[in-house]
Amino acid sequence: MEDKTVVSWATMIGVHAQWDQPNEAVRLFDRLIKSENVRPNEVTLVNVLAACARARDVAMVKRIHEYIDEHGFGCHVVLNTALMDVYCKCGCVKLARDLFDKAREKSLFSWNIMINGHVEDNNYEEALLLFREMQTRGIKGDKVTMAGLVLACTHLGALELGKWCHACIMKQRIQPTVEHYGGLVDMLGRAGRIADAEELIESMPMAPDHFVLGGLLGACRIHGNLEAAERAAKQLLDIDPYHSGTVDGSTNPHALFPTKTGHSSG
Repeated sequence: MEDKTVVSWATMIGVHAQWDQPNEAVRLFDRLIKSENVRPNEVTLVNVLAACARARDVAMVKRIHEYIDEHGFGCHVVLNTALMDVYCKCGCVKLARDLFDKAREKSLFSWNIMINGHVEDNNYEEALLLFREMQTRGIKGDKVTMAGLVLACTHLGALELGKWCHACIMKQRIQPTVEHYGGLVDMLGRAGRIADAEELIESMPMAPDHFVLGGLLGACRIHGNLEAAERAAKQLLDIDPYHSGTVDGSTNPHALFPTKTGHSSG
């Protein structure tokens, strides 16, 4: 295959990466860099990085990173972003952040990678700080940005921050997803604001799914709100009559309050 063009190499490496054959993709890349006739291009490097992400092969990622720096690809925005992405997927968020901080150009994709990378690394405060920096620089996020932020706020139990994120979504005219609403319902429910959670569900532009309603039902159990639990359970059964339940294996609200004799309000 040494007499093939760089396009052929890039294509074959990409195919193996997509077919979930990362080791074969890496093997081909090793053959390519030993070839005297062809030099990898940006597409080849992006493809082999995708293979490394599937294999979670940190050692190989570092080798490719060294190759990128040694052969003058270090200023390539797409490659730097791909490196950030694969480092995050391999759990090396600090290495990804080092690249991000040194990058002269940052795309929205790179901001999203780092925000969600910090969330996956349970560093929720850093994810929120990055978003604030985005706001300061006048960079508009998208639904991927907001999904990470809502998740961070949910884990922190930061209701006011979550509401602020939701306001940002609306202000920037980003189409919210059911996951956004699910996170906000969860935060409201944890704070005991069951009525507000129900009101938010009513305002959703799409039908709530069983995760949204299951989160509400769980909050009702925690805060002893049988009336709201009955409403949530009815909605759950309306959208999925055969649903086995999300809380203690039951959508029967009375089963969630075995010792309760009265109702409480939202």
